[in-house]
Amino acid sequence: MENLDSSKEKPSPLRFHEKKYEPWDEVDEKIFWTVCDNIRKSFREIIREIDTYSDKVLEWFRSRVQFGHTITMYFPNGESSYQPSLFSIKTDHDALLIDLFSCLPISNVFYRIDDRVIMWINVPYLLEARILVRKVLCTLKKKELVEEYTNSVVEYGYRT
Repeated sequence: MENLDSSKEKPSPLRFHEKKYEPWDEVDEKIFWTVCDNIRKSFREIIREIDTYSDKVLEWFRSRVQFGHTITMYFPNGESSYQPSLFSIKTDHDALLIDLFSCLPISNVFYRIDDRVIMWINVPYLLEARILVRKVLCTLKKKELVEEYTNSVVEYGYRT
């Protein structure tokens, strides 16, 4: 935070895909749902579960960067020790925002919708941790690197 004035502007690392990924068939869909919450499954296990051939599974894994992202979350104190929050941040400084919040020892995800960066962040329930997030965003707003932001605490989530 002390070096904000001297930091160089970087292009946004967030990618936008306007067109639908093709081709995507029923087997691709089955592979997706088979590894959705456990990408560490073995090929053999995936092949047995969905009754397909190994070339199809291997090709799916090789091409997955074209249609999605693999996100690994880390919860050293267990997932229930963290409060998931969703922030909508109006900014043109995606890279700076991502760099700053990626320095924190928490799991987070960023994506862009129109003129806003959406930040899913899992903050420990400690008051100091939640205050830190607000301090960073307030500082960015004062320095006019963030126009506005709002947030919501996630009360209910879906896990398979």
